[in-house]
Amino acid sequence: MFKILRALILIVMILIIALAAVGFFLPTDYNVSRSIIIDAPPGRVERHVGDLKKWASDQDGMENPVFFEEGGISSASAVYCSVVEGDKTKVEWRMAGDMDIPVFGGYLVYSMDAAAGPIFERGLEKLKGTVEDVNR
Repeated sequence: MFKILRALILIVMILIIALAAVGFFLPTDYNVSRSIIIDAPPGRVERHVGDLKKWASDQDGMENPVFFEEGGISSASAVYCSVVEGDKTKVEWRMAGDMDIPVFGGYLVYSMDAAAGPIFERGLEKLKGTVEDVNR
């Protein structure tokens, strides 16, 4: 009985050490992006996003960088971008950052798209619905 318990403890320890060793070599940077086409010109879209006067813009599009300070886990930047496509507007939300947590950060990176992606999708769908309802 003692030999079996000792073998199980040894196997668990080897697995923990192997997972930690792999964690040191995993990438810690992530990039999440979602976009949607809205049947409205950029001006109508921007009224629903916020105060864009302070945002950098040009005739081809607009980007709003938002920086999240180091908060213990990671730092990230998010961007809102709109591009005119005929009489429609393509809106893209992007977030990128570095999960700078030794060993575990690389594992957390793999969940960022699954965690933030659906939030972006719901927000973009809500924005599309709101803007397009105003157009009718």
